[in-house]
Amino acid sequence: MSKRTSPHVTSFVEADVTSLWLWRERIKKAFEQREGEKLTFTPVFIMAIVQAIKEMPMVNVQVDGETVARAVNSAQQSSAARAFSPVPAY
Repeated sequence: MSKRTSPHVTSFVEADVTSLWLWRERIKKAFEQREGEKLTFTPVFIMAIVQAIKEMPMVNVQVDGETVARAVNSAQQSSAARAFSPVPAY
């Protein structure tokens, strides 16, 4: 049903992460010794996603019929808006 009422989009974007890879290679041993955990790319990607959603919040919307519900952060939330907040408040 939802495919008939709202668009479903898949998008792929290539990015040159050579600098990120080299940075990780340079510091990963010291990071693991200091933190006791391996350094992965996940936190870097999560930070980039959060920043992108902050700058372009319309990429994170919910379509309900003809209504577009935008996620809001905790500073913007009202009791009525709390029903839809798929993005954690930062």
